Amino acid sequence: MTQAQQSNGKLDYCGIRCTTQGLDLYQDRRVYRHIEMDHIRRVTARNGLISRHPVLQLVCSGALMLLGLAGTGILLSGDPFGLMKLGGGCAIFGLLGVWLLLDALRRGHYLIVETFRRFDRCPFTKDATGPGVTLFLLESSKTFALPAEISPDAIR
Repeated sequence: MTQAQQSNGKLDYCGIRCTTQGLDLYQDRRVYRHIEMDHIRRVTARNGLISRHPVLQLVCSGALMLLGLAGTGILLSGDPFGLMKLGGGCAIFGLLGVWLLLDALRRGHYLIVETFRRFDRCPFTKDATGPGVTLFLLESSKTFALPAEISPDAIR
């Protein structure tokens, strides 16, 4: 679904649904995060790193990859002291580090939802485009009185 679809008082676009009750993030038709409309102060569309804490993820991925490198060294040395299982386990940590690194560097469109208590980063799915996000936010603002802003980088 690459166009915003409106039906039954709902506006859907690439994994985010706006209703009179609030914003829902969903995947495979299951809502995994709901933000009440009464709590929302402002919604801003952006484009960039989707990760909430990219620096922390980069540091942790580096540590996991170093642990994986040590485990790979144990595996390749053919240590006769029975450390092969330890090396295999540590090598798996290296793979997790690579996955975490790729996740930290993932870019895309997202909404920053400012509530009275915190900021939530709500990512769209990969299908989202700049004009589609802009249209979705404008329609949500008009239909549901959502306080919306569009960052210039979100149009890309």
